[in-house]
Parts: sequence; C-alpha cells; structure tokens
Amino acid sequence: MRFNPRTVEVDHTMIVVKQASRDDIPAMVAVEQAIYGFAPWNNAAFESELSHKRRLYLVAENPETKTVLAFAGLSINDFEAESHITNIGVAPDVQRRGLGSRLLKILMLVSRECGMKTISLEVRRSNHDAQRLYERLGFVTQQLRRKYYVDNGEDAYEMSLNLEGEQKNHDRR
Repeated sequence: MRFNPRTVEVDHTMIVVKQASRDDIPAMVAVEQAIYGFAPWNNAAFESELSHKRRLYLVAENPETKTVLAFAGLSINDFEAESHITNIGVAPDVQRRGLGSRLLKILMLVSRECGMKTISLEVRRSNHDAQRLYERLGFVTQQLRRKYYVDNGEDAYEMSLNLEGEQKNHDRR
C-alpha cells in the first residue's frame, strides 16, 4: 500500500504523517519502549509487517527534528472487507493531544477508500484512556479476549467500527 505524506495540525503544532519505512523502525521500537518500559514488538516484527503488501504503517514526526512522535499500523483483509489496527503508539510526552486520534482517523479514511466495511482493534483491558478514545471515534466493544497479551497475560477487548455507518453519520455532520 502507498500513502502520500501530509502535514497536519495537532494541538497547534504542525506534524508530518508519512508512510513508515525500515529507517523508522528503531524510532517505532523506541516509542513502544517509552510507553511500556519494554518493546512488545521488536525490529523483526516491524520489518515483517512493513513487508506485507496489504499493510500500511504511518509515522507522525516533528518536521523540524524528524523525531517520530507516534505510529500506527493497518492490515487490510480484502476477502472479509475488514481492516484491523495492528498497533498504535504515541510517545508519552505527546499523549492526550490528539495525535493518536488523528492517526486513527487517517487509517479509518484509508480503510473506507479501500472498500472496507469494518475496522477492528484490540485494547488492553487496563487501558481505559485508549478505550475512551476508541469509543469517542465510534468503536464498540465486541468481546473480551482472555489472556490475549503474551507479555503479562492481560485480557483485551476486541472493538470494531462499522465504516459504512460511520461514513453515513460523518456525512450528516
């Protein structure tokens, strides 16, 4: 998949959102390290994801310093007409400023443009801030996945959004 870079304003700051490349992987791992104290995905995991034709990973970077502030990944399943947020991370010092929301909205738009009917994700049961963000964007909890996360056995909520209904609601605004 291909994504043309764009400059967006987030919290009164200009940010460049571009397709992730192999050169961005160390920064993506560093964002995870800063969030969790360890990196759930290593370089090889990100390299594998970036090599898939129906995956899109975006990075949001400071245009002056080229520092990666956040990233998000999308998997497209044409057969099921479903996309899936594979991973999202926002550096702790820039969380709660709208950057994660902006990346998700871009991936939702890409999903609709690819003809996807739904978009899904998993979120840690303990991550209430992320759950609220996803709910604000229209995601609905579908099920609890017990012991989903291998690092600590934490449960995950599977959430999804009907993109066809989301588009209709968005058009009315």
